[in-house]
Amino acid sequence: KANEKKNAIKQLQHLTDEEKAEATRQVDQALNDAKGKVDGATTQAGVNKAKQDGLSAIDGVANPTPATHTDAIRKLEEKANEKKATINGIAHLTDEEKADAIGKVDQALNDAKGKVDGATTQAGVNKAKQDGLSAIDGVANPTPATKKDEAQKALETAKADAIQKIKDAATAKTNEIENA
Repeated sequence: KANEKKNAIKQLQHLTDEEKAEATRQVDQALNDAKGKVDGATTQAGVNKAKQDGLSAIDGVANPTPATHTDAIRKLEEKANEKKATINGIAHLTDEEKADAIGKVDQALNDAKGKVDGATTQAGVNKAKQDGLSAIDGVANPTPATKKDEAQKALETAKADAIQKIKDAATAKTNEIENA
């Protein structure tokens, strides 16, 4: 029964070697405790009870969850969402510029998730997570297209010119009225 439980633990996906080792240690401890109780039993009923209690204890060892993996994926997704929000908050970007930058963030996120999935130790998961966070941070924030900037500047210049012409015309009319 203990070997079945250990094999089931080994088959669980996304567990680090350390998480598997801890769960296996718990199974071994339950097995050793049960063996001790069987050895200490003085009647057949006591042996049977110790055996049943031991089997229940082995079955009661919870299958571990991939906490290290899950945490790494969650942090990568949070970082990617923060980066996307930053990109979406940049003024004067075209939809295409935003989509291109967000596509690069998604690519960095997917690459990092793949490396986290492939890691088998806590150190490997942590390295993949840190590399992924750096890659997501490394996606450059786009700057508005030059033509869009030029159009904005041209509009500002035209506005300033129009305001100046209005002021000049008002000044000329005021002078004309005062000189009449």
